[in-house]
Amino acid sequence: DHRDLHSFPTRRSSDLFSEAPSLTGCGESRLRDIDEALVKGDFTLAKEKALKTITDGLQACRFYETADWPLLMAVVALGYTGWSAFNLVSSIDQDVSSTTNPSQSTLVSA
Repeated sequence: DHRDLHSFPTRRSSDLFSEAPSLTGCGESRLRDIDEALVKGDFTLAKEKALKTITDGLQACRFYETADWPLLMAVVALGYTGWSAFNLVSSIDQDVSSTTNPSQSTLVSA
């Protein structure tokens, strides 16, 4: 039977802190099983195992892609907030230093 590789389950935004998909049996043992099936000439079994490995890998990629998105957005938001605060403090500092001691002002008048 034909399985669509893009039909693997995805996480909802409410599942941000759910556990990563279990990928036990992945890696070299699965590749070894696929290789053994090919050597024996059991191409159907090799195809099934390869499809299962690919599907599990795509599911793991989707999980980590979804989990990293909120973290990335939080880092960008904090960076923007910090940069805005730095600009505000710098502007206030320059304004205060130019009004208290105009001869040492760092502002250049046009």
